[in-house]
Amino acid sequence: MTPLFRCGIFVLLFLFCWTSTASAILFERRKTFESEISWFIYPVIGSIPGVQDFYGLGGTVSGIGGSESDITAISLRGKAEYFEDDFQIDILSIFDVPLFTEHLTFTWFSTKIRNAGWPEGERGIDSDPDSMYYLLASNVDASGGELSVNVLENQLEFYYAYSDASVKPYGLVDPNGTFYNAQNSGIIESPRGFRYGIYLDDTDNRRDPRIGYRFQYEKWGQPSSRAGNSEYFQEDYNLSGYIPVLAEGKGVLVLNQFYGSSTVIKKGTVDKSLYVCD
Repeated sequence: MTPLFRCGIFVLLFLFCWTSTASAILFERRKTFESEISWFIYPVIGSIPGVQDFYGLGGTVSGIGGSESDITAISLRGKAEYFEDDFQIDILSIFDVPLFTEHLTFTWFSTKIRNAGWPEGERGIDSDPDSMYYLLASNVDASGGELSVNVLENQLEFYYAYSDASVKPYGLVDPNGTFYNAQNSGIIESPRGFRYGIYLDDTDNRRDPRIGYRFQYEKWGQPSSRAGNSEYFQEDYNLSGYIPVLAEGKGVLVLNQFYGSSTVIKKGTVDKSLYVCD
């Protein structure tokens, strides 16, 4: 953590400790309306350049049982580059389901993809940003979940999340347009990821803050997408402050400081013939 970032944390904490007269941690929650069940359906249209165009529908049901729980389902179809058949993805996610108590929640998602493609840039500080590898999979089944514990009206939260996937490789296209079949693509067939952290939300409202501060520390792991790539984990620190500048909360000044670092846990392989030192 840089000295500037540490200084920013201390300054904001001192400012809010000095000006606050509220309860809770420092700032008590602003009263809000109770959640009511609602639902909506929406179209989804998009494009990933060089990979696929897609369209479809999504639906969300929120405020289930007067809680913050949501259920979302999305189904997309479209044209897939490098495949004879179309692209298809179906996503189901359930957010913030209380487990025995509102202070312990669980989030879960599942997705199934047919004829998936995703771009991956070249490695190195001097790499060409327009030069891409395209990783192709005929089927991807992925799922994951997050367990969260919160206290003080959801002002302090501890969470742990994981994800697991099963990938059936189809091939790989390198920046020169050369196609490699599944056996030679090197795509990892069972990538797994994780993240965990602490989220401190000492504001008057988690969704619409008018005064207070937020601090989040998160560590997450990035698995290799294909053989030869590195694996690493990243640590992020994020601090935000909300200072009212107009009466009745009609104007809020937002300050933010972010710092992140990454640590390589498995080195990737490099074609040394491409890097010749004088």
